[in-house]
Amino acid sequence: MTMPDTAPHVSWRCSPGRRLPAYARDLADARARDLVPAQRQVAVYLDRWPVGRVTVLGPAICCPPDFHPGRLDWR
Repeated sequence: MTMPDTAPHVSWRCSPGRRLPAYARDLADARARDLVPAQRQVAVYLDRWPVGRVTVLGPAICCPPDFHPGRLDWR
């Protein structure tokens, strides 16, 4: 999910009072530019940290174990 350097930088804006899940910034910025993951899926971890930002299933995002999922922007 990369764009040429000539493209203007478009970044994701979270809903008021919410923040992105862990590891989600690159994915959200790409979605703001109407890009999708190559495999069209994202692994979501709610109970633990993923091994890395990318898994066999595709990009991984995470709700940290000590954070309430309702306070995150999952769009």
